Amino acid sequence: MAWAEDTAFVSLDDARGEIRGKLAGFEQELARDPTQDAAYRPSIEVLERRLAELDRRGRHDLALAAQLQVFPDQFEIILGKLAATESDLGEVITDMNLLIEQTDDTVRFAQDIRTAERRIGIAN
Repeated sequence: MAWAEDTAFVSLDDARGEIRGKLAGFEQELARDPTQDAAYRPSIEVLERRLAELDRRGRHDLALAAQLQVFPDQFEIILGKLAATESDLGEVITDMNLLIEQTDDTVRFAQDIRTAERRIGIAN
């Protein structure tokens, strides 16, 4: 993907900070000259919507990260049970099935987020 090589990473916090800075600039201009509300209001509204979208994306990212964070521990538990000399194979299979279900749920969650972002136009 050649286009990705030239795309700089911008953290969510930096993107929100940039938008907040632009909003503050427009608000200062409006405070200085309130007669220009018609000129600045559309830009302010767009920036406020974008900020809300980034906040929503941040919440989704944190939820997905929390789901992904448990996987290594679950694998370690299953490996530990397999390494035990008297492991209960039925328990190991149950744990593996649970892990597969959680993995499927996480994939669906990520796909749902991506679909929702595309619908509202914030996907990269």
